[in-house]
Amino acid sequence: MLLWIAILVILYALSQFYRYNPLIFWSSVIILILLAGFRDVTMGVDTRSYKQGMEYVSMGISPYKEYGWNKLNWFIINHGKDFHMLTLLASILTIVPVALVFVRSSANPQFSLFVYYAMFAYLNSFNGMRQFIAISFVLVAYMFFIEDKKIWTLIFIFLAYQFHHSAWYSVIVFALPYIKLNKDLYVYLLLIVTLALGCVFNANIFKTLSFGYSSYVDSSNFGYRDSFLWGFILSLLMNGLFVYMYIKTEASRRNSLIFKIFFLSILINNTTFRLVLGARLILYFTIIQTLLFPRYFNYRYQYTRWIILTYLTVLFLKILNSSGGFVGGVYPYKSVISQYIYY
Repeated sequence: MLLWIAILVILYALSQFYRYNPLIFWSSVIILILLAGFRDVTMGVDTRSYKQGMEYVSMGISPYKEYGWNKLNWFIINHGKDFHMLTLLASILTIVPVALVFVRSSANPQFSLFVYYAMFAYLNSFNGMRQFIAISFVLVAYMFFIEDKKIWTLIFIFLAYQFHHSAWYSVIVFALPYIKLNKDLYVYLLLIVTLALGCVFNANIFKTLSFGYSSYVDSSNFGYRDSFLWGFILSLLMNGLFVYMYIKTEASRRNSLIFKIFFLSILINNTTFRLVLGARLILYFTIIQTLLFPRYFNYRYQYTRWIILTYLTVLFLKILNSSGGFVGGVYPYKSVISQYIYY
């Protein structure tokens, strides 16, 4: 656990001294890739099943629906059959795309990397590897969407779909340009209504909308969402953060696509907070926080920046606390390079 907390502190400290130093930024990215890529098979609840899945693929039996993930497995099988090559390539495909987006589109790329880590997207990728590749490609799609490059947006959503079919949910962002966040009462009512819906919304209801993924988002007892109370409390924190930022943000910035995607992520989180693994689903939208939050880390938004930092710290520590100490957890850390060293 101390390893991950130390990385959290170091990434934040670096973001306060360096907006973007190529050596420091890409060194940070490489370290994160290596830690994830060379983790032991016992780290991550889904890691062993992915290893077994690769063995099935090698026998000509694929348990996966996604063309891209199957092709990645076949590539590994044809080049050594080393499962850790798969985890390494998955880590590269997960982290490098978001890093490139940060460099191109973030007001503070180093802080964006901190946000990505602090919102637990990095450590969560130890589990749903194919979905987190998809989430990274969706963030690239958002970058092009914000730049008004709709064809490239669709191309990267399609690529994301090749690694996890749930990526198709992200096409909803195409409706956002037609929505205006200029009526406060309308915004607050939507927050209240969706949070109320979330209190009764469960996997059985989600099944009709999920095309077979309802069991995927609600089939595990692991994670902070196995408790209704904690899921509700963290949802309230997200709503409180949004409302505060909404109040402090100028009307023109409220209607930026980045802010609208953030608003959409809050509504989707409100509706799905009872789904145990639904956090993976909402990451298709909450991932936009990596581009939004750096805009508030300046002297103009002094109080806002500390509220954001507090929210990220509480979120990270809470999820981390419930994500380790057992086989399949993210700590203690164990590497295949040094199998007997624990941290």
